[in-house]
Amino acid sequence: MLPQLFNAGLETLFNRLLQHTAHTEPYLRKLNGKVLALRPQQIDFPVYLAFSAQRVDVLHRYEGKPDCEVSVALSLLLKMPKKSQLSEYINDQSIRLQGDLQVLQDFVALAEFVEKDPAELLSPYTGDVIAQSVVTFLHNFAQTAKYHLLQSRTYWGERLTEEYELVAPALAIADFCRQVETLEKQTALFEQKLNHFQAQ
Repeated sequence: MLPQLFNAGLETLFNRLLQHTAHTEPYLRKLNGKVLALRPQQIDFPVYLAFSAQRVDVLHRYEGKPDCEVSVALSLLLKMPKKSQLSEYINDQSIRLQGDLQVLQDFVALAEFVEKDPAELLSPYTGDVIAQSVVTFLHNFAQTAKYHLLQSRTYWGERLTEEYELVAPALAIADFCRQVETLEKQTALFEQKLNHFQAQ
């Protein structure tokens, strides 16, 4: 159930981006009828992208042989590489490729081209001013949250260091006291043995 939901969300998002981007037809024409298989290297969760002249269908299973099959590092899926970086990633094995390299190149070119500016995507529904205000607010909120998180991490790091500096001497003193106790017992035992030996 989860793969189907994920694929449906991905398909909706990608096709919405295509709808809001002008002049995607040449890119989709190159990919028309092609199937690209994406397989994350760390997990068994394949995604098949079937291209037509107007849209992209995202499938969890595909019975035929894809035109291009790509095994890709998870880190690259989160930040889509540029077309100019593909050969570098193929050489360092972050991307392992079987099939037609041109399909992958055309897909990456399409992904680079589609409109990804949140303000542009929101503006048809809310108007330019509101869309820009919302995006600016969210950006500022994210920056503030990140700043406070870093401040909090620094603060707690300093507090824990100070705590450790206070606790460490106390532990050292307790250990010293135990060693003194042990030495006292050993001294008393030695005195007993010495007295016993002198008595004989």
